[in-house]
Amino acid sequence: MVFESVIRFLGLHLCGRERLLRKLRDAIETEGLSFYPEASGRTALYRLALAWKNEGERNVAWVPDYICNVVDVAMERAGYEVRRYPTDEMLEPDMGVIREALASKAVDVLVTANVFGSSALLDELKRDDTRTLILESGARVVADLCQDIRLLAELPSGYGDRLAAVVSFNDKSFLGAMGGGIVASFDIPAPNRRATVAEAATLYRALVAKVVKCLLRPGAHDTAGRRPFEFSHCVQFPYTFEVVAATRLQLILAIIGMGNLEALGKRKRAFAQQCPGVRRTRFYQTSPYLVVDPVAENGQPPERRCKGSYAMHGKPEDSRRPDLVVIHNKGFCDA
Repeated sequence: MVFESVIRFLGLHLCGRERLLRKLRDAIETEGLSFYPEASGRTALYRLALAWKNEGERNVAWVPDYICNVVDVAMERAGYEVRRYPTDEMLEPDMGVIREALASKAVDVLVTANVFGSSALLDELKRDDTRTLILESGARVVADLCQDIRLLAELPSGYGDRLAAVVSFNDKSFLGAMGGGIVASFDIPAPNRRATVAEAATLYRALVAKVVKCLLRPGAHDTAGRRPFEFSHCVQFPYTFEVVAATRLQLILAIIGMGNLEALGKRKRAFAQQCPGVRRTRFYQTSPYLVVDPVAENGQPPERRCKGSYAMHGKPEDSRRPDLVVIHNKGFCDA
């Protein structure tokens, strides 16, 4: 898979941007849903939120109480008041709270997310009563599938332009250099600005650094150590919310990654199914991150690269789940 990916990486650089985009859309789009590329998953969420914003009206977005802080930042920058619904130990939302908020028409946008393999409410959204409640409430739903692009296949039908998804190409479903996009049944205008030469070079340098890190495998056995909480300050390219068109590099890596999904999925499943202490969230088998609980025989999870628990929005030193142990399972650069 590695050799073939390298050859394809070089060959795709001979393709023009429009051809690359057609190839990627062919790999992602399904009947009734179109793909709109963005420079990152966070800008995809921001742009989708802007497209749904009701000018002059109250805009309230409900998000999980445990999630990457960039979700809060994206919704706030788009002009929404953020409220949070509780999630349980399996990172599943409290549907009682959500149903009550929907029934009272207190939700303009409901953000769901498959954090560490949780459901993103995809099963719940397929229920007829849930669909009816959402449609009658006037709410819109965005499924944040940035951690597992495979779950696009699980998107429910019957919502029309009231449901969309955002995806990421950055080292979760496959190796990437930021990049992402919106999957929706309605048009999203393309960004006007292209990345500068310096910005594009930044992405290539970051990619080289990732590949070298994977080859050298530094810090692979750090599970026992406490990692800092995950928090993004969103101040430097490519981690800002500036609207920039996806680069050719991002499209190329996404095309290759989509082609490798099946092989990467097999590796993920093989490890996840035999991983001691793994918390079996709804879609844990293809999640890039696994929550692991203490293992009876030695008290330690497998030696894998560790991810810090998410910090709270506006509080980088605090987390709602400070003791959560999360390890990588991306199908590449894991051990």
